[in-house]
Order: sequence, then C-alpha cells, then structure tokens
Amino acid sequence: MTSVMATLEFDFSDNLTGFVNLDMASGESLTKGQPTFDYDTVVLRSNPLLPADVAALMDAQDFFLGGVIFVSGTHENLGPVSTLNERDTFTLALGLDGAIGDFTWDASYQRGEFEMDTTMLNDRREDRYYSAIDVITDPATDQPVCRDEAMRAAGCVPISVFGTDPLSAEASAFIHQDTPYYTKSEQDLLNLNLQGDLFNLPAGKVRFATGFEYRKESIVFRSNDISRTTYTGQGRSFWDAPGAQVNTLWSGVVTDVGPFDFNVKDYYAEFLVPVLADMPGAQMLDVEAAVRYSDYDSVDSTTT
Repeated sequence: MTSVMATLEFDFSDNLTGFVNLDMASGESLTKGQPTFDYDTVVLRSNPLLPADVAALMDAQDFFLGGVIFVSGTHENLGPVSTLNERDTFTLALGLDGAIGDFTWDASYQRGEFEMDTTMLNDRREDRYYSAIDVITDPATDQPVCRDEAMRAAGCVPISVFGTDPLSAEASAFIHQDTPYYTKSEQDLLNLNLQGDLFNLPAGKVRFATGFEYRKESIVFRSNDISRTTYTGQGRSFWDAPGAQVNTLWSGVVTDVGPFDFNVKDYYAEFLVPVLADMPGAQMLDVEAAVRYSDYDSVDSTTT
C-alpha cells in the first residue's frame, strides 16, 4: 500500500485565503477463497470414469431417470478461487475563503477518481468443466474422451467428479482461467457559500446563509467476453433442464455497467431572526427558517 497526502495553504491578503489538498493511494490485496461447490451435478452411468463401486451400486438400484446419479460436493482437487484487487484512488480539492464587509464567502472544487482492476484467479469455465466431466468411451481407442467433439478439438481432458487427486496441468489449464474485471468511478463536487448579517433588530442581528452545490458522479464496469456469454447445458445439474442456457463462468453471467452518470444541483437559503433576548423568561428566542431545492437530472426535483 502506497499513499501520498499533501496540503498547501496560502494567504493572498487579510481577506482572502486559499488551499490545495491532494490525496493519492495505490494498493493491492489478495483474497483466498474456497474451491468451487456443485450441487446435484448430473453424471451418467455410461461415464467410464465412474468408480467401480459407484457403478455397481447404480446397477443394483432403480436410480432416477435410469442410469443417472446426482453428485454434490466441494472440489478440493480443483484448487481455490482467489481474488486479486489492484486499487488506485485520487482526490484533488481546491478552495478559496474570503470576506467582504460583514459577509464571508467560500468556494471549493473537488475531483475524485477510483479505479480497481479485479482478477479472479483460477476461475472455472463452466462450459469447459461440464464438457470435461461428460465423458464417454472412444470406440476407436477404448479410452475415456469428452463427449463434445468441438471441445475435444479444443483440448478437453476428461475429469472425474469423484476424483480427489490434483488435476493434470493440461486438464486444469483447459477448465481454468484468470478472469479480469475493471471498475472506475468519478466524482466532481462544487460548493459556493455566502453568509453574514443582514440588519439589526432589538433582539440582535438577522443572519443568513445561502449557496449552491453541484455534484456529478459516474461509474463504469467492464467484464470480459467469457463473463458475458452462456452455453447450452447438457443437463449439468438436477435443477437445469437439458438444453437450457447456462452460465459460462461459475460466478454467473456478468453484464457491463455504464458508463452511467448523474448530477444534482442544490440551492439553499437559511435565515435566523432573533425575536427576544435578555427578557424575563426568555433569555433568547430565535426563529430559524431554511429551504433547499434539489434538481436531479436522473429523476426529478424536490424542495425541502
């Protein structure tokens, strides 16, 4: 983690001062997760990688749909899914403070940016994983192969859902990938304020404050081609109908966001009117009133 903070203040005159604030930070974090968990994965009796005792049990029992078993479990042999986050934050603020007679004023502007590159390490590609566990016996070689010919051509290596040994390098490389995501948010803030005394009443000075505030925020999120796609499932789970559209990545179909932005303009006024002061039973009695008008470009306006 690296961070830099700097502040500069300067007096232009007795009635005018200014400041600059700069904050920058950059950091990286790694979060280790657990291996993937599957619930009711469909395995056919014809799968040649079935353990002999499981195959014998299926043959001896009247299994649902005939020749199908549903397997649930955490796949320790696939390795954990970890998250690598790289974050950068930048904030710059500029401001002036001044006085004119009985009135004081201030103006400031702030710009903030946040960027994050996220990488899901050892992310499982669902289309490839479920092709790798859908295994048949190749009649030409009498060896286990992936049923899907296109996947075989892409390098599909048969995997057993009952296995506990670590995958081979080829099998792991086929079903896993490091998946990147990108997020950026931005914020602009502008403040203008004026306050002071208007006139005197017997109980004291009538005071006011008024100003304008502007805020704009935006966000963009970018996934990747694989995150945005689906594939036609082959009855991958008890809950998925054969031929259904199924997520390509275990984390689900991810859509891009934005760039979206909105802005809001606020106008406000506040008044304090002294009614009584230093009176029997009323050391101080003031009346305060305030109004704020907010105009959102994304929805509507409101008056408070």
